[in-house]
Amino acid sequence: MLTNDLFVRRRGQRAVVDPSLEGRDRLDSTQAAQAAHERRVRDRDALPRRHHSRRASAATLFPQLAKGRLPVVGNGANRMPLIHVEDAARALVHLSKLSTEQLTLHPWIVTDGSATTQRELLELGAKLLGGPQPKSVPRWLASLVAGRVGAASFSRDVPIDPSALVATGFTFRFPTIATGLPVSIAHLELAA
Repeated sequence: MLTNDLFVRRRGQRAVVDPSLEGRDRLDSTQAAQAAHERRVRDRDALPRRHHSRRASAATLFPQLAKGRLPVVGNGANRMPLIHVEDAARALVHLSKLSTEQLTLHPWIVTDGSATTQRELLELGAKLLGGPQPKSVPRWLASLVAGRVGAASFSRDVPIDPSALVATGFTFRFPTIATGLPVSIAHLELAA
């Protein structure tokens, strides 16, 4: 187990710990992190919420896109950190097989790194679904409907480099949206 002022690491897992716990026994810090996690789960489960499935985002996003109701926010040139769900699962299994030393070298961000833009994603999705090409709306207008945070997160530019993951020997089955999005849409259509 590796520790510093803010985190406890144990076998590749990281738990945020209050820095005021510094100086306490490591076991106490781990127990405190576990207790904090259990409180968050309890509080989350106590709140009323809508039903969310594994496909909730895609199940609502793609029908809107097919109907021409999902616009490109801003100019659409922002890069989005995407990965096919199968590649994400395979990457997590791959990482779990690494040694503790390799795994704890740095944080792992699992994404395909293909630099797909928001416009490319939505235009290809609309084409595959037989819908109209998405229109563009300014970010301020999108924030009136989706909220400021929603519009900002959808239009934020996020360049990602998966070279550390690839250096461990991992290969993507779906390295771009051109290979992964048709498969994802086909699975959604079968599930509908």
